Amino acid sequence: MILSGLVILFLSHLVQSVRYKCQTCWDGCHPTDPNKLNIHLVPHTHDDAGWLKTVDQYYYRSQNYLAEGGVQHIIDSVVAELNVDPSRRFAYVESSFLWRWWNDRNGFYRDLMRTLVQQGRLQLLHGGWVMSDEATPHYSMLIDQMMLGLRFLEDKFGVCGKPKVAWQIDPFGHSAEVAQQLVDMGFEGVFYGRIHQGDYEKRRVMKEMEMIWNINPLDNKGSKSELFTGILYNLYHPPPGFCFDIMCNDEPLMDNKELHSYNIDKKVPEFIQKIKIWATSYRTNHVLVPMGGDFTYMMAGTWFVNMDKLIKYGNNDSSVHFLYSTPYCYLKALNANGKVWPVKTGGDFFPYSSSDSLYWTGYYTSRPSLKLLTMKANNILQVVRQLDVLMNLNQTECINKLERAVALAQHHDGISGTAKQHVTDDYLLYLHETIEGVQTLFHSAYKVWTGHGEQHHFCLNTNISACEISERFNKFIIHIYNPLTKDAHKFVRLPVQIDYNYVVYGDLDDEIQSELVPLPLNLLRLPERMGRPQAQDLLFEARNIPPMSFSTYFVQRIDKKKNLTFLRFKSYNEHQPKEEIGFYFTEDFKLIINSNSGELLFLEVNNERHKLQNIFGYYTPSDSGWSYKRSGAYIFRSAKFITLEFPIEFSVYKGKNLIEIHQKYSEWISQVVRIYKGRTFVEFEWMIGPIPSQGDGRTKEIVTRYITSIGNDRKFFTDSNGRRFMPRAYKPHEKIEANYYPVTSAGRISDKNCTLTVLTDRAQGASSPEDGILEFMLNRRTMHDDGKGVNEPLQEKVMGIGLVARGKHILCFHSNVDKDKIANCHRKMAQEIAYSPWMSLSYTHLSRQEWLAAYSKKVPYINLYMIPPNIHILTMQKYAFNKILLRFEHFYDVEEHSILSMPATFQIYNLFRNFELIDMKEMTLGANKIKQCNSRMKWRKLYNNTTKYAWDDYTNLTSFTITLSPMEIKTFFLTVRPLN
Repeated sequence: MILSGLVILFLSHLVQSVRYKCQTCWDGCHPTDPNKLNIHLVPHTHDDAGWLKTVDQYYYRSQNYLAEGGVQHIIDSVVAELNVDPSRRFAYVESSFLWRWWNDRNGFYRDLMRTLVQQGRLQLLHGGWVMSDEATPHYSMLIDQMMLGLRFLEDKFGVCGKPKVAWQIDPFGHSAEVAQQLVDMGFEGVFYGRIHQGDYEKRRVMKEMEMIWNINPLDNKGSKSELFTGILYNLYHPPPGFCFDIMCNDEPLMDNKELHSYNIDKKVPEFIQKIKIWATSYRTNHVLVPMGGDFTYMMAGTWFVNMDKLIKYGNNDSSVHFLYSTPYCYLKALNANGKVWPVKTGGDFFPYSSSDSLYWTGYYTSRPSLKLLTMKANNILQVVRQLDVLMNLNQTECINKLERAVALAQHHDGISGTAKQHVTDDYLLYLHETIEGVQTLFHSAYKVWTGHGEQHHFCLNTNISACEISERFNKFIIHIYNPLTKDAHKFVRLPVQIDYNYVVYGDLDDEIQSELVPLPLNLLRLPERMGRPQAQDLLFEARNIPPMSFSTYFVQRIDKKKNLTFLRFKSYNEHQPKEEIGFYFTEDFKLIINSNSGELLFLEVNNERHKLQNIFGYYTPSDSGWSYKRSGAYIFRSAKFITLEFPIEFSVYKGKNLIEIHQKYSEWISQVVRIYKGRTFVEFEWMIGPIPSQGDGRTKEIVTRYITSIGNDRKFFTDSNGRRFMPRAYKPHEKIEANYYPVTSAGRISDKNCTLTVLTDRAQGASSPEDGILEFMLNRRTMHDDGKGVNEPLQEKVMGIGLVARGKHILCFHSNVDKDKIANCHRKMAQEIAYSPWMSLSYTHLSRQEWLAAYSKKVPYINLYMIPPNIHILTMQKYAFNKILLRFEHFYDVEEHSILSMPATFQIYNLFRNFELIDMKEMTLGANKIKQCNSRMKWRKLYNNTTKYAWDDYTNLTSFTITLSPMEIKTFFLTVRPLN
């Protein structure tokens, strides 16, 4: 019926196209009245790209017994209703759904939508592939998912497909990094739906629901670090009683006085009264009223007919002016008002609490395996983009699929871990399929590189020490690609057969020192390893892997060997005396443990002894029977902390390249603590699960604590999406859940003498509950739902039993005298984790001599000698024919390094060996606007800018010279010409 209605309305569509031919999408705002309260009705729908149903189930309206929602029908219905009346407006956000709709519809419906967008009647908001989470994604994933959506919109709608307003109305807290990215993408402002309830109430009273957020005051970049920020009054919903959707039970507006149900005289004054209450929390005579909600407008006429009546009869009240509006039109009206706005200086909007006792801090850790796979998928995405450019492979389709899968996972119910289990499985499946799909690109890249085209395998199960190529074959080749801008080093671990020795050769025909390392017992007992042969890990260090290039290694099985032996294997005996034993490769970096219990005691750095203990424990909830007061996918709510102080068993392995302490705390908690030869960090590889559900039947939220003598006064730091550190302070009057903050790559505590930094391999929640302690939550299993909509307890299973999560922490401990070492350990290590050298394996029939002839070192395709050590190529992507997108980042912050925190200037004309650079254009961060043409609204605010640092923002496009300030990212389009 809706589609046939669109055909009937074709003539009116043509007439209106002529009528609006001179009107641009940004001029379509209705006039406001300076002497009245302007009530901006903003029709919208909030369409989750996966939550209770998968993204595709939501699009097609399948599996409706799980939840209502059919996004293709929502878009159809909205387009039809907008076409009925040119005064109507609508705001749409989720590009992933719009992309599906666009591919499904023919030219008529596409043209109709394009006309509505061009006339400003359908306004595209935000532009990201999804409305992303802000706590757990890495900053590079956030940029990419925004760029993917913005590129689609620009491609289909031109200048009108370049959104001006961000709409982050449903994420559970808001980060400074995301806000800064929005500024760098050229957005005029952002609107939020969720902030801490206490902050919300205070802002309502103080009339600070709308503000200028000075995101990074230390930079003092003025408007380059400022964003207009608005908080919606009622999440993203209309006033209670005025939901007109077919899923709602509120009364419609009935205006026929001859009928008994006439209610205009009651409903319209009621609406006006409620909005006047809203208006008391805002500073101008404008109020934004969202008219929509989750998956609303499947029958859009129910909304528009009633809003038409609100406007018609509401405007009979001389004190108000009703109008159809959009977030951009509302923001434009505020800017024209000329008010002086309050300022939020620094900080962010974490943690989020929906009431005084319910903190949405559990999701920082929920579903750790999804969080890890998303990071790995982003890692390989950057690798294959680079290979596609450098080797000119033209294999964009498999890359595009991977881009879409990684972008989809950034949804605020995706990587956050807050979707139903079958939806999470769908995210995982999309990621796994698309990662496997780019293996063929490696095959093509190596064929270009070496002339040989073996089949490449990624061995994605090395996390459980499983890899068919290395375990099965006598000879195989390891290929390692380094996506970093500097040489990389990687300790390679691969499972091999337990009865044999192996030899490893480098591509200079040198034998590489290697060793065989035993697997932890708890790992061997994993159900995923059932039926697999006993294995050991082959370990060696791949050194000096050239930037954006390959190293290859030839591995051959040789003779049989004796079983590995440990230095010691003990069970804890509390009656034995405590003895210290040190493990080290050099005297300046020692790990001291209790030889009786296996627990860590001290770390000696440069002959100075520092307390360093590590314990596990878990939080259990209160006995409240109320579901809304329980831990769940979103909520962390604790009542008691139970400590597992000592390993019940431990063993030590000392090899040529590493020392490992295997610790077992229980049948479901174990850990390997490692130090490597030539390294000054400690690696903790933890394994948690299956978290037991039997016995006490309680929720368990597992944490690890690093205990030091650092006097940090419960102050600590967590990173913002993997970039800047945010200062945090433990609030002793609040419970632990109120003191948890998201970590994407690193957490830190320090005092005047020392600094402890811990780097993670995925997003986790963290806190500092006591002086000297840095705590991370590793895994969770809840027995109940938390009442926030998922209607499932958080109980992930693999092969019918609870999930086992395995991951790593890297610990750096430094004296504050070594300020530069503190920064280097954090910044360089975080890059090596996020953009790790990527390994693929090939079975081979070649002899070592034949392999050497084919794989001896090749000339790199890129010259990186001119790139300074504090600069990283964040994105290298083929964008179009002879057009490359290049994004550079300065990855040091201000004042953290004596040299590398300074601006860096470099020239890139000779960057590529197989391309000539013809032209360079600097773009905004989202790559959809030319930077010098991008202008933003100016706002009056309650302070004057002062400048501490006057960094030069210099870019010479003609000489291809670039200057980057600390933490700055710049994006360029390069026009190139192949040299052969």
